[in-house]
This record gives sequence, structure tokens and C-alpha cells, in this order.
Amino acid sequence: MNPADECNAFLHCIDAGAVAADVAIRFGLSERFVEGRLRLARLAETVFQALRQGVITLDVAQAFATTSDQIKQAEVFERLRSNFEGYRADTVRRFMEETSTTGADRRARLVGRDAYVEAGGRIEQDLFADAETERWLDLDILERLADARLHEAAAALAAEAGVATVEVTADARPSWERIEGLRPLQLQPRELTIEEAAKLNALYDEMEIFEQASDNGLNDDQAARAEAIEAEIAAIEERPAELSEEDRARAVAFVVLAADGTASLHPTLYTAREASPERTQASDRSAAAPLRAGLSDSLRDELAAQRTEVLRLHLASDPATAIDLAAFLLADRELHSGTQPRGSTLSGAAPQAVRAGWAPDGAATDALGRLREQLEHRWAEHACLSARFDAFRTLSDDERAAWAGWSVARTLEPSLGDGRGSGAFHSHLGQVLGIDTAGWWRPTAANFFGRVRKDVILDALGDVGGADLRARYAAAKKGELAGAAERIFAGQAVVEADTRAAAAAWVPDAMRFAVPAEIAETSLDGDECELAEGDEEPDREGEGRSLARCKTSPGDTDPTRCLPPAPEGADAPELKEAA
Repeated sequence: MNPADECNAFLHCIDAGAVAADVAIRFGLSERFVEGRLRLARLAETVFQALRQGVITLDVAQAFATTSDQIKQAEVFERLRSNFEGYRADTVRRFMEETSTTGADRRARLVGRDAYVEAGGRIEQDLFADAETERWLDLDILERLADARLHEAAAALAAEAGVATVEVTADARPSWERIEGLRPLQLQPRELTIEEAAKLNALYDEMEIFEQASDNGLNDDQAARAEAIEAEIAAIEERPAELSEEDRARAVAFVVLAADGTASLHPTLYTAREASPERTQASDRSAAAPLRAGLSDSLRDELAAQRTEVLRLHLASDPATAIDLAAFLLADRELHSGTQPRGSTLSGAAPQAVRAGWAPDGAATDALGRLREQLEHRWAEHACLSARFDAFRTLSDDERAAWAGWSVARTLEPSLGDGRGSGAFHSHLGQVLGIDTAGWWRPTAANFFGRVRKDVILDALGDVGGADLRARYAAAKKGELAGAAERIFAGQAVVEADTRAAAAAWVPDAMRFAVPAEIAETSLDGDECELAEGDEEPDREGEGRSLARCKTSPGDTDPTRCLPPAPEGADAPELKEAA
């Protein structure tokens, strides 16, 4: 029998009047095994049929059975039907526990079992559950009761602390979202009274006597007295800060919930940050419509997700705005790096440096710097994120496209043309863009020849000048050889014309944007990637590869218009023929 058949068989015996122990003896099984199958027999019909038909495994069915709420089981089963991971036990268990908790929950300890049950809350127990592991199924009831208890405690604690504004949270500390826009209130300890100052001086004098005597050792009574003195000094010096009337009016306190269900004031008091235009607008909106009032954390999360779905639908239906938003978010993260929330996971951060203290240089780096300086920056002057986005959208198509190109380009990770990692794909991009590395990077003693073996330098000389040039420098020392190679490959040495031309075009294979025939990019499944049948290499001339800021006019077929400015003192790199 499969597990579903066992469930039905055991349930038939129970319905006939047997108990679990009788069934266990009859089938030669443990009573716990029978109890587990009976629990599965009470699964929602859709889940049980999925078990019978082999759609889900036994461990997945057991995950559904963590609660006896069949409505919840059916809902989770439908939610996971289109999940890309399919039905997995850990995923099912996580979904099943989203709307339930255990008796060990700090909110449960605050409310109490009796109050929860009296309010209509359901508790699910099994043979092995205790007061801490039993599941409380109705989170909405628990949150409502806990919120009421917290607000009752907040009223009393606010009066005791003398602060005007108190917010509650069911966590051990206020979350980052709750203290956004606030800063810790810096309070000065109250001044010592005459009596406290005299007491502190006397304690220090007495402690000094013990410190002088400690070289010879202290007996038990002396050691105990020294510890008592330290405690008294700490109590005076760490006296609580004194709240002025101004502090009481502007302080924001949080009532937090400890693991044992005890409500207390968080020790840190907060106050509003210095108002910026964006925060002022947010404050005005909050004053007009206090969104937090009466909303539990779980309800806020659900409403936020549903609101975002509406926004996603409209953004997905408006590609022009979506493209503007993508370019803006990528650019804004560079110009306004910080913790300001942008409401999107899209990130355009530059990859981590190859090593600390080193940065690339050369013609391409200089050209990138000039390109960045030429970008239109006026939109970034606004302090408010929304105002920056609106200003960004007022830029011309060419100006926005220039920012998009820059922002995407700076996210590229370092790679070489040896096919490892992203190297093969970067090589493909280089071919699409028609890149000639030799026009932008030249090997020197500092960046290449001085960093490789002597035979590598000689091989490079042989590539451009043949065996004669290789033999000419074979006896040179490594330092001399590296300097000579730098001059040859920079076109500064007296060599034959064909050698000079070959040297000017030479770069190491790892620097080329061409995938060697023996190395191919592989798919996620390990297969070699190929262009789909019928696909052709995109046209690299004209509009097919031009940025918006360098569009060619009708009839203009000069593709070099779309390349970056040539390095000073060099001709623009020639655009290679498409493969």
C-alpha cells in the first residue's frame, strides 16, 4: 500500500470503533506510526489526492499536516501549484507557519493562553506538543490582543517616563523601518547633588586605599567591600539622564516586548531628524493620513505586497517609464550612495576592486573619465528622490541614454578572454561592439612585460618579428628585455615596418575580445551555447550598435561615430568586420 492507502485503512478501523493502540497491534506497527497516518488521513481533499497520485511525497504531505486547518492546507497547495520550486517540504512548512505561531511566541506569552482561547483563538496540539510547541492557529486574533495589551502598557509606561510620544512594537527592539527618519536623543546626565558628589569622593578615597593594599593581597572581606564600592560608584556615575521639558515634548519612546512576554520601554529615546524636503513631505503625508494607526505588522506587510502588485502591473505595462526608472536607479545609486530606500532591488554598484589601493589606468580609463564628465548632472542636484526622478525624465533621449550606457557599463565585472567565468560572454559583447583592444591598451613593463616570465616576452617578440627578433633579445636580462619590449610594442623602437605594424596591433590573447576555438561558453546545463537556428550576428554598423547619443543620420554609414573619443595622440580604432 502507498501512504494514502495506509491512511484509509487505519481510518476505517478507527471508524469501526478501534483505537490507535488496537490498530498498531493488528498491523504490527508502532502507535506513533499509526497516529501519524491518521493525521494524514485528515488532510484537505486536494492534498490527500495529490499524495495518492504521487504528485507530492510523504514528507511533503507531513509538512501540510503540521496544522489541521484544511482550509489553510488547500490554500497553500494552490499557492504552490505554480511555484518554480514545486512542492518541497521546507517550502510547504514555511507557508503553513506563516499564519500560525507557537506558544513560545513572545506575543502569546504576553496575551496568555486563556485570553486567546476565550477570544475564539484555536490551538492545535498533538501527542508530543507542550505549552511551548503547540500551534496557535489564529494569528489575527493573537495580534489584535497583543496590540491592545501593548497599548495598555504603553499608556502606563509613557506616564511613568514622562514622554509625550510612545510607539509599540512586538519585537525586542524597534526595527530599522520604525526608526527611519529618527535619531537617538542625546541626553545629558542630571547634575550630581551635593550629597551624591560628597558620597562619590568618599568612595573614591576608600577605593584608593584598597588599590594600594591590593599589591599585598586582599582578604575575603576586603575584596567584597571593594566590589561593593565599585557598584556604588557605578550607580552614581551611571545615573539616568534628566529629561528637560523640551526633551519630553520631542522624545519618541518605543515599548518593546521581551522574549518572556514582558513589555518595557526601550532604553534609547529618539527624536525627529533635521527636516529635509523629502522628510517634510513624508511628514505632511503622515499627518494627513496616519497609516500606522490600527495596522498590525503582518497586515502592513500584506497590504504593502498587494499595493506593490498594482504598481508592478502598471509599470510593466508602460515600458518607457520602466526603462527611465531602470536608468535612473542605476545612475542615482552612484551619485547618491547611502541608505536611502529606493523601493527597488535593482542595483548598479560597481564591482569590488581587484585589490585594495589599485585602480586601472590608461587610455580607456581616461576616456571613461571624460565621458562621465560630459554626462548631464543637473537632475542630481535635488535632495528628494522623487524630484530627482522627475528631473531625470526631463532630460533628452540622448542624455538619458548616455546615463543608461554609463550606469550599465560600470557594473561589468573584471574578466579575461580565456573563457573562464563571464569571460566568454564579455568576449561576445566585445565582438558585438567591434572592440579593438590594441587601440585602447598597450602592454608596458609596468602592466605586463615586467610581470611575466622571460619566455612569454620572447614569444610575444616572435609573434610580431619572427625568430630573428626573438633571437636578437634572447640573451637580454629580464629587466632590459621588459623595457625593450615596451618600446617595441609602443612603436618607439627602430624595427622593420611590418614588425612595427604587427607590434602596434599585438595584445595578449587574454586581452582580446575573441573566444578561442577550444573554449566555448556553456549553458546552465553544461551544454555549449550556440546561436539559435536562423539567428544572425547583429549588424554592428549604424543604428544596430549605436547609442542614442550617437545615432547616425539616414545615409550616414560611418560606424566609428559611435565609438568613444580616441586616445590623445592616436587614431580612432578601426571597427572590425562582423564575424
